[in-house]
Amino acid sequence: MLLPFLPYLFALSGATLVLALGEPLVDATVLGPVELGLAALGLLALGLLVGHVPEAMLGSRVPTRISLRRVLLLGMWLGLLAAPPLHGGLFALARGRPGGDEALLLAVLAIYWLADSFTLQPLGPGGAGGAAAQVRRLLRHLGVPLPLLLLYAGGVVLNALAQPLGAAAAGGLPGWLRTALQMTGALALMVLLTPHLIRWCWALPPLRPPESERLVAEELAANGVRATRVLEWPEPLMGSITAGVVGLVPGFRFLLFGPTLARALTPEELRAVTAHEAAHVRHRHLWYYLAAILAFAIVFQLLSQALVLGGLVVRAVPPLWLMVTLEVLALVAFLRFGLGFLSRQFERQADGHALRRTGLAPFQAAMAKVALLNRIPIEADNWHHYGVGRRLEFARQASAEPDRLARHDRRVARIKALGLVALVAIVAVQLALVGTDAANRVVERVWEPRIAGIAEPTPTELRLLEALAMYAYEQRDLVRAERYFRRLIAWRPDDPRDQNNLAWLLATREPAERQALDESLRLAMSAAQTSESAYIWDTLAEAYARGGHAEKARAAAAHALELAEGGQGRGEASLAYYRARLRALGGGTMP
Repeated sequence: MLLPFLPYLFALSGATLVLALGEPLVDATVLGPVELGLAALGLLALGLLVGHVPEAMLGSRVPTRISLRRVLLLGMWLGLLAAPPLHGGLFALARGRPGGDEALLLAVLAIYWLADSFTLQPLGPGGAGGAAAQVRRLLRHLGVPLPLLLLYAGGVVLNALAQPLGAAAAGGLPGWLRTALQMTGALALMVLLTPHLIRWCWALPPLRPPESERLVAEELAANGVRATRVLEWPEPLMGSITAGVVGLVPGFRFLLFGPTLARALTPEELRAVTAHEAAHVRHRHLWYYLAAILAFAIVFQLLSQALVLGGLVVRAVPPLWLMVTLEVLALVAFLRFGLGFLSRQFERQADGHALRRTGLAPFQAAMAKVALLNRIPIEADNWHHYGVGRRLEFARQASAEPDRLARHDRRVARIKALGLVALVAIVAVQLALVGTDAANRVVERVWEPRIAGIAEPTPTELRLLEALAMYAYEQRDLVRAERYFRRLIAWRPDDPRDQNNLAWLLATREPAERQALDESLRLAMSAAQTSESAYIWDTLAEAYARGGHAEKARAAAAHALELAEGGQGRGEASLAYYRARLRALGGGTMP
């Protein structure tokens, strides 16, 4: 059931990394809202273009397969997100807005969702059938990843609604406990809602004919498995004829069974397929899949942090494109070698249960019919299920040597135990990092002696210290951030960006100190004399306002807006920000 969502999991992981890294470390032109809208339209047009390339060149349009056309689109989409102008513009849109990061991630995923659907269903002269038929197929493709997107959107909305209440209720809780509660709530939401979202988005009716539904329900009951309903697997939508279980909790669980497959099987063969699916529930395979995905998601976050902090330690901040590439490759490796390995072991255990229930002949006949209906060569291998030929060979060996099934059950039990130990260890590490400042202290201890001993810093060392200073500021460790900003000014005393950063920190730090405000104003004036950049003049306006110079503050804010409207040094902020700043300083109502 994971296959239809794989491209979107790749997109979600890559986009999360891009947006989580904040503003680019290098100066770049930042796209505004209008330019970002045009970039979104350009990506949709690119999806249409890729969708019209013949299958012989770019591969299948089946939504459960990751063909070259989908890889090409995903790579271009992630490349655009990581490009400094677009990356900076997206960061500017989200900065300072409650829930801005989550809403922005949802928006860029929605754009990818449309573009990917265009690659699977081309519209226009290149598409099969008339316009109405093309639109219907497009809507079907749009429905495939919709459960995942709706689940994420629901989480964003609930988090925004519950954030004030949750902050008040958890105000006295340690950081690690708040993180654990958030993770538990998100998992509960996913477990309960996902099956019903799949049923609704894929428009799944009860299995037909009713006799097949009755036989499947009876076999499930005989296996001690309760499923809410037996529904049809969406064969035309997915391009495959199979069966599968959706949902982890009784009352929130469905068995999906392909109607073509049900009609092709005898009652005994249908029992064999149903017993195989029932085994996944009996042995709690879906829970262990969830645990594996959760473990990787945490490792994914730890890897991202390690890349950034490790770069600070070795004085080589990795470029954004490299980080995105490494993260996507890590996800591919996890799916292919981690989840693929787990899936093969679970599938073999489920095959063994079906053999015990029905015997060899019905199981062999059912497997042969599944391969025939899906046009799968018997000898072809499969990375997540084993090939049909290997499964049939194992069934014959297990039938002749019954202890083979027991040995495999013990092997799976050991894998489960090791997996749970690994999950507990990974969660413990994550909670420790959230609840402490260990990572920051490690980097600081490595860098403090180096900073003091560097007389002539290299460009790389300057960028690394700037990144360390910005990281400390974002973590609200203002003492450390000030120390790093002052070191940067000592190394390059005439750089307006360094002057601007320290000026903003001194002007906005609480409690306000007259000496700090005076120094902030001097730094901001020096930076403004050197650079006609909107964000620098905005800092000057703040320094004037904090120092009690209202008229000068309004004049500086008006000049910052003028520069921003001209696209000059807008930084990470939007035009709306500069307009709001001028209004706040008493500069009148701006359009």
